[in-house]
Amino acid sequence: AKNQCNKYLEQFSEYEWCWKGDIAKEYAKFTAGEPTLDEFESKLKYFVGIENKVQELEGQHQISALMLQTTSLSKSLRELANKWKESFAAELHKEAFSKLDRVVEMVKTTRKRLLREVGSGDIDALAYVMQTLQEVRAKQSEIELEFIPIEHMYRILDEHLPHIMDKDEQDLRSMLKKNWEELLAASEQRQEELSLKQIQYRKDLIKTVNAFKKDVAKFRAEYERSGPMVKGIPPREAVERLKRFREEYEVRGRKQEIYFVGEDLFGVPHQRYPTLDQTKQELGYLGQLYDLYVQVLETIKEWREYQWVEVPEQMEVMQKTIEGFAGRCKKMPKQLREWPAYNELQKEIKDFQEVLPLLSELGKPSIQPRHWQQVMEMTGKELPSIESDSFKLQSLIDANLNDFVDEISDITDSADKQLIIEQKIKDIAEQWEGMSFDFQGWKQRDYPCILVAGKVGETQEVLEETMMNLNTMNAQRHSLPFKEELTNLLTTLSDTGDTIERWF
Repeated sequence: AKNQCNKYLEQFSEYEWCWKGDIAKEYAKFTAGEPTLDEFESKLKYFVGIENKVQELEGQHQISALMLQTTSLSKSLRELANKWKESFAAELHKEAFSKLDRVVEMVKTTRKRLLREVGSGDIDALAYVMQTLQEVRAKQSEIELEFIPIEHMYRILDEHLPHIMDKDEQDLRSMLKKNWEELLAASEQRQEELSLKQIQYRKDLIKTVNAFKKDVAKFRAEYERSGPMVKGIPPREAVERLKRFREEYEVRGRKQEIYFVGEDLFGVPHQRYPTLDQTKQELGYLGQLYDLYVQVLETIKEWREYQWVEVPEQMEVMQKTIEGFAGRCKKMPKQLREWPAYNELQKEIKDFQEVLPLLSELGKPSIQPRHWQQVMEMTGKELPSIESDSFKLQSLIDANLNDFVDEISDITDSADKQLIIEQKIKDIAEQWEGMSFDFQGWKQRDYPCILVAGKVGETQEVLEETMMNLNTMNAQRHSLPFKEELTNLLTTLSDTGDTIERWF
């Protein structure tokens, strides 16, 4: 009976994927093969077939004295198969609605563009509407390719998941083709309307272009009279003029593009505007110079506001940035190198390039208040305290450090050497603070009572070497701030040596 039971239960093993499989992973695997809608429909029908097959199973099965009840098992299997079907169908619905919504939105947007008002002389609006009409005509030949899959997907959903769509979606679906047909009718009507006004539009275009020619000539005259290329104006004023004429050119450049399109629409010969093209080219050249000019000035202005304590950590960024500015400056066209702004720009970059190494040196840990005092005495400029919030990079820029390159380098070099001397003095002091003598017993005395000769000799050798080093440091010109400390240390060690000599 046991073997018969196992054999009977084996028939349910073909459905084990229903409870063991991961629906999301299986769906991803299925769609990875880019199935057609027919294949998708076959998959859903497969799940329906599983439901029907399980439904046909007997509710009970007798084996000898055993009666196996399979009603609950059959019900669970049908529910699982239905869950797989609904999950796959729900994913299909997402794709169907996405495609439907995209087409509906396209129709809605196109209608809005098509109905844009075209006023007298508004070539831009006219070109916009004409372009939209062309798009509608182009879309007409391919729209069915978008309708077919949408309709097919919804037919599948009607059969397998009919209640997933709300009323709004049903309305969009049912009105899809009608809305497109209405759009086609509106486009034809709009085309006829514009055709009737074509002669007037053409006249308006010619009139507008003639007026534009005069405006361009006037704009060029004003540009030559008061534009950024006028000789003798300060660079900062040239920047303001460049900004103004750029904005005015953009307006006319846009009009030129619009009229070019209008000339295409009505078959009118294209007009040329050589002075406007020349102005565009000149503004482009000047933009290279003055855009960099403004960027350099604004960047250095920002740097000047740095607190001095922030400067060392910003040094690498400033170095790379100023090198980038210098590289761009060197690549300027030759015709721009005669402009005052170029010379001022070059000087700003060069001055900052020269001062950066000095700032880097002054930012080292070896620089002490005494060195800042030397800098102030040398430059004649009073500097705030290092810890003060008012000590900014601006303070050092104002001190004209570039005029004292050699002197600043001498101060910072001396500071480095003084730091070495200071550290050596500190090490010597720490060494002798921990120096001690060793004592030992003598004859029958078993307690320490006399100096150990070897230790004394060793101490005297160290003492002589230390005093020689101190005398060497004392002779250096960089040791001036430590003269008193060196003298006291030499005196102390000399007295110590004399005392050891007398003891031993």
